[in-house]
Amino acid sequence: MTCILVSDELLARNAIKTLINQTDNLTLVASFSNTFEASRFVPKYWGFSIL
Repeated sequence: MTCILVSDELLARNAIKTLINQTDNLTLVASFSNTFEASRFVPKYWGFSIL
């Protein structure tokens, strides 16, 4: 499963990245510190918008 990570907490992002990397069926494609950045990425990568 392809996923993105959105969290404003750096320590939490790093911990979750580690867990994702240790999980065989997850692929992290991007990590963001806020929802604005993530909402700009999703339409470009997946071709749909978040409303």
